[in-house]
Amino acid sequence: MIFDKLKKFDIVFDSPELDCPPVFSSGDVVSGKVVVELSAETKVESLKLHAEGFAKVHWTESRSAGSSTAYTQNYSDEVEYLNRREQLIERKKSR
Repeated sequence: MIFDKLKKFDIVFDSPELDCPPVFSSGDVVSGKVVVELSAETKVESLKLHAEGFAKVHWTESRSAGSSTAYTQNYSDEVEYLNRREQLIERKKSR
């Protein structure tokens, strides 16, 4: 199995600023490279990448509706920024 021979598997994102981790926002182009290092020669038929990026937020606000009435309002949301599948390596079928 390939995992027995896997020494390194990294996804390295391109960053516009040197020595700074990349930060992406909605609508930004995400680019980079996949680094695979094996301990021995290995036959690979395909390599697929599925990348997801999303944000979740939850907060509460306490409010008063008079001298003896108080309540807490809950808010939450989730936004999907990225959901992409890419075939990085695919075995060529012989005819």
